[in-house]
Amino acid sequence: MKNKLRLIAAGALLAAGLPTGAYAQVTSPQTATLNVSATVASICQLSAPGNIAFGTIQAGTPANAAGSVTVTCNRGATVSATTTSANASGSQKRMLSGVSEYLDYQVWQPNLASLGGCATTQTDWTAPLAMTTLWSASGGPRIIPVCATTAPSNTNAAGTYNDTLTISVTFS
Repeated sequence: MKNKLRLIAAGALLAAGLPTGAYAQVTSPQTATLNVSATVASICQLSAPGNIAFGTIQAGTPANAAGSVTVTCNRGATVSATTTSANASGSQKRMLSGVSEYLDYQVWQPNLASLGGCATTQTDWTAPLAMTTLWSASGGPRIIPVCATTAPSNTNAAGTYNDTLTISVTFS
C-alpha cells in the first residue's frame, strides 16, 4: 500500500510539473535572436562662411556682391530657404547708416542647377526657395551663393551702411 501511495505521489508531482529528481538534458550552445533597428532623422545644418561686402560704391552706380552659406543635409531631405533683412521695409531689404539713412538692396535666388556662382536670371529672394533637389541623390554640404545688388541713389548720404541678412533653412 505504501508503494502504491508513493507511485501516486510521484505521478501527482510529475503532473504538477515539479521536479522529481531527474532533469532533462540541455544542449549547448543556446541561441536567442534580437531585433536591431534605427531611425535616421532628416537633418540639415547651416553655416555662414562668406559675408556680402559691397565695398566703396559711387552714388547712382549699381554694385554687385556675393556671399555664401553652407547647408549640409542628409540624402533625401526636403529643404527650403528664405532671406530676411533686419532693416527691411515690407519685402524691401535695406542697409542702415546712423538712425535714418537707408540703402536698398536685393538678394537674388541662386541657380540651383549650378552652384558655382550667381544666377544670370535675377529673381528676388523674398519667398521660400525649394532646394530639395540638391540632396535627392546624395547628402553632404552644398555651398549656396548669396548674390546681392544695390543701386545707391544720388540722394543717399555718404557713410557706412550695414544690415543683418538672415537665411532661414526649413527641412524635413
